Amino acid sequence: MKHSILITALLIGMVLACSGCVLGDGQSDTATVTNVVDGDTCDVRLSSGEEIRVRLIGIDTPEIYGENLEYEWEGIEKYKLDDWGYAAKRLLEQLVLGEKVSLEGDEYCDETDIYGRYLYYLVLEGTNLSMELVEAGMARAYTSFECKYEKELLLLEEEAKINNVGIWSDDFQRQSDKVYIAYINFDAMGDDNLLLDDEYVVIKNGSADQEDMEGWRLRDYSGKSLTLHDIILQPSEELIIFSGCGRGIGVHWCSDGAIWNNNGDVAFLYDENGILVDKYEYTS
Repeated sequence: MKHSILITALLIGMVLACSGCVLGDGQSDTATVTNVVDGDTCDVRLSSGEEIRVRLIGIDTPEIYGENLEYEWEGIEKYKLDDWGYAAKRLLEQLVLGEKVSLEGDEYCDETDIYGRYLYYLVLEGTNLSMELVEAGMARAYTSFECKYEKELLLLEEEAKINNVGIWSDDFQRQSDKVYIAYINFDAMGDDNLLLDDEYVVIKNGSADQEDMEGWRLRDYSGKSLTLHDIILQPSEELIIFSGCGRGIGVHWCSDGAIWNNNGDVAFLYDENGILVDKYEYTS
């Protein structure tokens, strides 16, 4: 009897000790995403209640806390990579923040990386988010370490380059020494009228001074407009204006439908006195 009790206790201890262990190939567990650190890293709460930091397997997104190296991104300018890093984080937030996801292990990967982050694929409703980010042009296939989906990720990266999407496009980002419209993500990943929080405008303060934007107004070519309130933009800070009412840190327009036309549009930014501060025009 004593031996049985001891063996049972040891087994329970082993299960508890492994509650945060990386899963083997083909195994999965569920977790809730509690925080998005950057485009390829997030914090999750496991079904056991334990919280861990997860690095997505097989991809790399531009840094937002460290230095971006142009040679790693085929010569794309550093200032563009810096901005795309924030765009990748925003997309991952929109996709998974607060959502329940499946964690999938990979037999080729260690339990953790050198920073102590657990290595998983995140799967949301059957969609592998590593593949989703590469397909959207927000990440590159990370080939420094082997993974089981390397071939698929490389193919998706090549398609993103051919299609000139995300990082591989020429869209992001204008620069200026004033407050200006830096970028418009006018084409959501799907039906624009249903995915309004994937349609957004980035306004950036390129000056050395903070800017009180109380009463400033953003409008499109057709005349739809939004007046800003309680916004003070610090130097180099970005303001994201989402067309929808959903998640994402920024201002929400709460429009009933898509605002920015996929076949071309013009955005106008006015200050509190109605003076035109900037204009951003794009074509499909």
